[in-house]
Amino acid sequence: MKRNLYLICCTLTACILLLTGCATPQTTEPPLTETSEPEDTSEPTEAPVITEDPTETEEPTEEIAEATEPAYLPCNLAFQSDRDGNLEIYTMGPDGSNQTNLTNNPANDYYPVWSADGSQIVFSSDREIDGSIGQHLFIMNADGSDVRQLNFYEHNSQWPDWSNDGALITYTSDWEIYIIKADGSNPEAVNLTNTPDEEESSSTFSPDGSMLAWLVGPEGNRQIVVMEMDGGATKQITDSGNVYNVAWSVDGRLFVHWEDSPNGCFNCIMQSDGSEISDAGGKGTIQEYLPFWTADGDRVEVAYTSGPNGDDEIVLISEIYPDMFLFLTNDPGNDTNPDWPANCGLH
Repeated sequence: MKRNLYLICCTLTACILLLTGCATPQTTEPPLTETSEPEDTSEPTEAPVITEDPTETEEPTEEIAEATEPAYLPCNLAFQSDRDGNLEIYTMGPDGSNQTNLTNNPANDYYPVWSADGSQIVFSSDREIDGSIGQHLFIMNADGSDVRQLNFYEHNSQWPDWSNDGALITYTSDWEIYIIKADGSNPEAVNLTNTPDEEESSSTFSPDGSMLAWLVGPEGNRQIVVMEMDGGATKQITDSGNVYNVAWSVDGRLFVHWEDSPNGCFNCIMQSDGSEISDAGGKGTIQEYLPFWTADGDRVEVAYTSGPNGDDEIVLISEIYPDMFLFLTNDPGNDTNPDWPANCGLH
């Protein structure tokens, strides 16, 4: 969980950084964008075999074969990297294995966010479509296949986030907050804010999909706004200091990096109405709120920070590692904005 972005930066370094029918349906299908599909090297899973006992004289009882799927969805990571000369979307296993460039496009592709079930990734791209260059959202399968453009009318689209039920995607365009159907059935998004005098950005869904939270205000004085999805009521829940980012914790609270907060915390955790603000701690404690599960089922933090060569690298953070940090990437490029499926791991 996406978690969108929600961008988690390690505290050892400096803080870094339904649609229902309100829109007019289109009478023509928007164009689809095709890209080359990465080679599938995975081994096919054999179907379970159910055998029957020929000596049975009574009505045989049907036995259901045990599922051959893993007990939990693996916490594969998506991230953006400029190691190939421009920004591309990569994925890798929870141990850093199988790092794969999914986009392979001369344009810049960034801000990857998984669907909760790990089947798809939404991302932002400035690739050229029908002679027009903008910055729009695209969706692809987890293996990089079937890339299709999601929105067509809002340029400068960035910071997407996917609802846990897979139905909706929210994003920022020109400092306005939008929401759109994730299946592409209606390419016209709904502007939730319509506040041209305000800078609003980085919207993200609560785990149960009942609320959205986002940032409002200029850099250096950003605050948090929360909106109820059923009635559209909005409320600004902070009014002091500068909030760097906002994400929903797994238990439905808000996790924020907050400079000059009234409670003196930088990593803060609070209720969705802004109450019960407390210190979320530092490195080694964030896993309680924004957990990532390793291949062995250990609950750790995931972040990006400066690596041995001075480039940004993806790391896991936990006391289970000898030096607290386990670098998953180490290449001549900047690897940032890691994200993983909301439903992955051991729950």
